[in-house]
Amino acid sequence: MNKQAVGVDIGGTKMYMLAEYEGEYIERTVPTGIDCSRDYIKGQLDDFIVGLPFEVEMVGMALPGLVEGDNRLNISDVLPRLNGVESSYFGQGRFPVKFINDVKAATLTEANNHKEANTVATIMVGTGIAAGLAVEGKLFRGSQGFAGEMGWAYIPHGSGLERLDNLASGAAILEKAGCAASELNELLKTGDKMAKSIIDEAGYYFGVGLGLIIQFYNPDVIVVGGTTSTYPGYMEIAKETAKSCSLPQLFDNCLITKPQDIKRMVAKWAFVSDDN
Repeated sequence: MNKQAVGVDIGGTKMYMLAEYEGEYIERTVPTGIDCSRDYIKGQLDDFIVGLPFEVEMVGMALPGLVEGDNRLNISDVLPRLNGVESSYFGQGRFPVKFINDVKAATLTEANNHKEANTVATIMVGTGIAAGLAVEGKLFRGSQGFAGEMGWAYIPHGSGLERLDNLASGAAILEKAGCAASELNELLKTGDKMAKSIIDEAGYYFGVGLGLIIQFYNPDVIVVGGTTSTYPGYMEIAKETAKSCSLPQLFDNCLITKPQDIKRMVAKWAFVSDDN
């Protein structure tokens, strides 16, 4: 990190702010929530910046939702009160602020971590599922910048079609389990058959999605992050399924791995080369 920058990762439950000075991280986490307002976000950011031992040159803000260009949040079902906000609101002319979708931010960070790879896909499996793709370090955005909405992909289920989010995401898992994530983890530790079957089924459908990413994009590396991917057995089933529904030449050439720095991977986007 050699820029006087601040990276911000805004999610549905917390806002994480990151800077670096003389080789040391400066970081702060504050709570958010579905009723979180733009005024609150700006106030927390300003308070963090005031305490920094350098003058800020740029702020990179990663947001959950559909981001237009690098300056407007079109819509976010995670933080609906931020819908329509523009980046200039947070900078107020003091410094440039750039927006990016949170998964795309993670994708650029991981592409920077795997510079030897031609094609890097990053998939975040949390409450929902989303993916990003970088080719030779450049982000694949799509015509409107919305590429990678993996959770909205429809795949065969029963006698019809169902969204991947509704089959393999953290929200879908907890809805089927009827309990909190901490309780589900305890059930899995004790070998509860019902809990295991829920994870196995979700892992299977995520594996189908994983296989499609491998088939469509032939990536060298797929980085899978997010708390849902840490459920015991989830990724094991997913990898087995992906292997069974993709060409051996493609699957065998693809490293499926974890993020190098899960806590900071989204916010670190602000320190990656800004020509993406």
